[in-house]
Amino acid sequence: MWPLSRAPVRVARYETPLAFAAIAALAWLAQFHHFRDFGLYEDDYWFISEAMGQPPSYLAARLVKAFTTLPQGRPFGFFLPDLFSFIGDKLGGLSGIYLVGFAIVVLNTFLCYQLLRTRAPLAPAAVGAAVFCLFPADTTKIFLTHDFQLQPSLTFALLSGLAYTSGRKPLAYVVGTGALLAYENAYLALFALPLFTVCHWNRELLKELARHVAILSAIVIGVVILRYLVGESRATSSVGGVAAIVPPLLGSLVLGPARSLAGMFYGPFKAIPTWDVETLAAAAVALVAFGAFFYRAPKIPTSRREPLQLVGAGAAMLVIGYALAFTHFPPNALVGRGTSVHLGATLGMAVLATGVAWLLLGARPGVAAAALAAYVALMVGYYVTIERDFVRSWQLQRAFWRDVEACCSDLQDGTVLLYTLTSAEEPTFIFTNSWADPLILGETYAFPRSWKTPPRLFSLTEWQNRVRLDGDHFDWSVPAATWDEYVDVFPQNNVILLTRGSDGKLERATGSVDVAGGVLTLKPPAAPQAWPPAQLYAPLLES
Repeated sequence: MWPLSRAPVRVARYETPLAFAAIAALAWLAQFHHFRDFGLYEDDYWFISEAMGQPPSYLAARLVKAFTTLPQGRPFGFFLPDLFSFIGDKLGGLSGIYLVGFAIVVLNTFLCYQLLRTRAPLAPAAVGAAVFCLFPADTTKIFLTHDFQLQPSLTFALLSGLAYTSGRKPLAYVVGTGALLAYENAYLALFALPLFTVCHWNRELLKELARHVAILSAIVIGVVILRYLVGESRATSSVGGVAAIVPPLLGSLVLGPARSLAGMFYGPFKAIPTWDVETLAAAAVALVAFGAFFYRAPKIPTSRREPLQLVGAGAAMLVIGYALAFTHFPPNALVGRGTSVHLGATLGMAVLATGVAWLLLGARPGVAAAALAAYVALMVGYYVTIERDFVRSWQLQRAFWRDVEACCSDLQDGTVLLYTLTSAEEPTFIFTNSWADPLILGETYAFPRSWKTPPRLFSLTEWQNRVRLDGDHFDWSVPAATWDEYVDVFPQNNVILLTRGSDGKLERATGSVDVAGGVLTLKPPAAPQAWPPAQLYAPLLES
């Protein structure tokens, strides 16, 4: 009988600390060296900012709530953002929070490298780790919500993989459950783990694979049952018929891998014309560093069986990583927050890249080394362009909300602010205005607790079609945010319309507007009021 696992790969004495340092340098160069210029974006106003400035009692309450209500079946996914935001805020405000995010990305990339080194030589494993860190199909590595909710799910999955490859399988299944309870997409790649770990693909592998899949499936069933028992809303309301689920499920398993493979090249190459001097410099540093690394790395074994097995294992992980993408069908996003649909494919793509790099470096070492170094440099340049967009979005947000403060400081209970949004204003990789805009005023100012409906600003491409005349008053459909969409009174004399002036600054409309067959009188400007600052006042409005 063939042994299921290969002999451990020999690791040089200083390889581990040097690998960790190199990974940290790569993530810093490509993704986080502008961390002081980053801000909050989209979902951050729900998952990150609420923990800022809070006492420890807030954290304790959130812990209890997450693990007693199982929100979306993700207690880790809903508690860890609070925990990491709380810690980072105490360390150094928003910049401290980003340093925690940086640490998580570095840790995950290092764990991926360690996992790859159990099967692959040094140079191919380094390529796989670089792909894991700079995966071009998922452009959200800078996004705090994803660093604190989605990336921890990969942490659990990677730790599970390391435990499995070292023979500690009960521990692997316990830790792997953490991925399921953080963000279930990262759990999916674990189903193909025996293909990665097992040295010889034979009948013993089929037995191990069947047993492994049965255990992981039983864990999924157990978690679903637990969600039903606690009455978690998503579990009790999302059951659909087989006819409705199967077509997008099968489509996701085909379209998702194809899209992410295309994204490996489409995004980085397309972004080259936008590179500036800083981007060129970062790419050049990566090119020289990886070129020198490949030149000095040990010679790659010429065997083709093991790298081909890694390619097969990576392909299986890549495909199965889209088994839940039908909830966001079609999984074709290549820019913005929606690229998180590719998160489940991250490990599979890293394994696949490791196998391909192993084949190339074994066949044509010189040519392969140059090509792979150039590709890593290309990925670095691509993420620097993403960094630039995050910086630009925060600059635009701060200018926007400062304009709001300047022209709308006479807010009162129930004031509705409306801004007509045009897509041309938005950066490519992260929105400036989003669904979360209604939350921001309440996190910037400490409005009186006696107010029933604190002022909210809605950024909409079209708001008139939400309004209807109902007798002697207007109603409107309030856009969904942390609440579901609902119908409420559209108040006379308490609506503010904001537009862009010729100088680019926000302007407040006055008088009245015709809408829904009636006349809406806008809120007349009144004496400004100075509200006490809340947790976002300093980072958002102060210099």
